[in-house]
Amino acid sequence: MGKTANANDFPAAEGGRSGLELSSLLYGTDPHGAFRRRFDSLALGMSPEAGFPAEFAAGDENIRFFSSPGRTELCGNHTDHNRGRVLAASVRLDAMAVVAPRDDGKIFVRSAGFQDTLVDLDDGNGLSPRPPDRGTTAALLRGIAAGFAARGVEVKGFSANVHSDVPQGSGLSSSAMLEVLVARIFDSLYNSGHAKAFGSAWPKGESRSRLSVADEVAAAIKALIG
Repeated sequence: MGKTANANDFPAAEGGRSGLELSSLLYGTDPHGAFRRRFDSLALGMSPEAGFPAEFAAGDENIRFFSSPGRTELCGNHTDHNRGRVLAASVRLDAMAVVAPRDDGKIFVRSAGFQDTLVDLDDGNGLSPRPPDRGTTAALLRGIAAGFAARGVEVKGFSANVHSDVPQGSGLSSSAMLEVLVARIFDSLYNSGHAKAFGSAWPKGESRSRLSVADEVAAAIKALIG
């Protein structure tokens, strides 16, 4: 594939801001520097010529770009485990992904420095947890897919080429960053970006606060990925 990432080509979002404006907010005033080179590398890396598995490779017209930031907790770290309050802030270190949707239930993720991950949501095990996957990226992918499906979203697979500059164990929420990235991918590809669909599964007349819904989603994911 010959297409390279261009911030000006990204669709307008966030109140009509251009891709160039959004990339400047995320990465500073040089969006065509390191920012563009990272997306270029990921997009070009999704071709069979670059060693990406042919079954999961994607054409230029079918790819989408995603970014999820790392996070630092300024105070209240870990108190959220007991419903405490945390003051957090995102950082400019992030995970970038070039993604292509699929018509089947296969999810293939390649991330620099890690083993490739393949999950088949149609493998007969469905969205139920698999004990051998406990604590792995495969379990995380299956768990987030299950969280969406439980709330009425018809999820399918995707191919993704990912790069993160958030170091593991750095205290910048690298695992949470990946969870947000995957959830954003599912939401964009198969839920039209309407995360409010999470609320559609609750019984009529039953009120749920945003915090309550977030707690429910987090609990569902934790139960599935261990």
